[in-house]
Amino acid sequence: MSSGQLVEQLQSVLHQKKLTLLNDQQGEILRIILDEPRMTYEEIADDLGLPVTTVKPAVNLIWQKIEAAVVDQKVKRKNIHEIIDGLLSAYETIAPQPQIDKDFVLEKVPVLTAWHGRELELDAFHNAVAEHGVTFVCGETGIGKTSLVARAMQELMEEDETVIWQTIGVSSGESEFQNLWDTIMSPVPCPGDAKRMADQLFDWLDEQVMTVVLDRVELLLKPNTVAVQLNPYLPHREVYGELIKRFGHQANKSRLVLVSQQPLSDVERLVRSGRDVATIALQGLSEADAKGLFYAAGIKQSWKAVYKAYNGHPSLMMNAINVINDFYGGDVEGFIANTLYIDEVDRTNYRSELERLSPAEMEVLRATALESLTRPDLAKRMLEQGHKLDDLMSALKRLHGMSFLEDTADKLAVNPFVRRVMRDIE
Repeated sequence: MSSGQLVEQLQSVLHQKKLTLLNDQQGEILRIILDEPRMTYEEIADDLGLPVTTVKPAVNLIWQKIEAAVVDQKVKRKNIHEIIDGLLSAYETIAPQPQIDKDFVLEKVPVLTAWHGRELELDAFHNAVAEHGVTFVCGETGIGKTSLVARAMQELMEEDETVIWQTIGVSSGESEFQNLWDTIMSPVPCPGDAKRMADQLFDWLDEQVMTVVLDRVELLLKPNTVAVQLNPYLPHREVYGELIKRFGHQANKSRLVLVSQQPLSDVERLVRSGRDVATIALQGLSEADAKGLFYAAGIKQSWKAVYKAYNGHPSLMMNAINVINDFYGGDVEGFIANTLYIDEVDRTNYRSELERLSPAEMEVLRATALESLTRPDLAKRMLEQGHKLDDLMSALKRLHGMSFLEDTADKLAVNPFVRRVMRDIE
């Protein structure tokens, strides 16, 4: 057994006996002593970058904690291995082991209210999960990432496979990983160091066959994260990065599924280095799948124009279908003529004006024009992703002054954020 494993087992015994655990620093010192019993205090301090005045009292506290567990035995360097081995043997039968209760899950897999074809993508996803340790599903908001993964997980659960689903952002950063740990590893105590957490969880998952899904992974990242960043994770969430690296570098009986709106630098590096990672970039629905969507809603004429307008985006098309049926009585041409849809002829006419916009303003245009009806939380999400409030307001004001948007303020004002901006302009 390695020194790291000895320390982890010792922590389990201390936990079972309701004694004070070693802190991270004490654990590191004990590991060094177990590996190199002849190292001096000065050498240990130098190895860990600590003052020697910190190491000496730390060693005394380590001995005291172990002596509290063994009772009536004096701990010294020369007998530390013997004492820990004896302690582990005595408590081997009561040392806590992870207990996964299939009736208790961190979150229920989302229940789908609609399914838009996607059979080819579903097959590709199942193959990726079966063949790779990490499957990364990415795509823009509303494109159907969560729906695809949820559909696949429902099918896996029908085959009696354990699925652990976590939506990032539901709980705070400090407790987020703790909740995942408790679901999979309870009653084993969670260590405080990110690498040790990832190591222990990865090692236990290697003894199981399950799928762990992390949805909305982009919320683990710092604002304005780009794919080349080496340390993109927010504080308290670095442990997820460590876990992703473990799954990408080593084979494991369990699988990890990541769902994100934006690229992940760790995943891209794993792909470039030929690691055990599959990437699925989800696009709009195929024309055949979109046809089924429109036909199911009773729309059988001119639906291709709407399909092309939204590039097959399922959420936007579903919203369009509702508006067509509820407000236009099924009149697709009427919907197209009276919405923010810009056809190819109009786009050519307005090209010079579109070219005036910066990339950020183009993003605002797309979001407000196509998503304001379906995403009242648009502004909040964009701000969370690093956009500045002043930049958003400035872009909206410029866009409002462009000729092809001058008569659409009432439609843009559906979004509460846009409504405030328009009120300021007027």
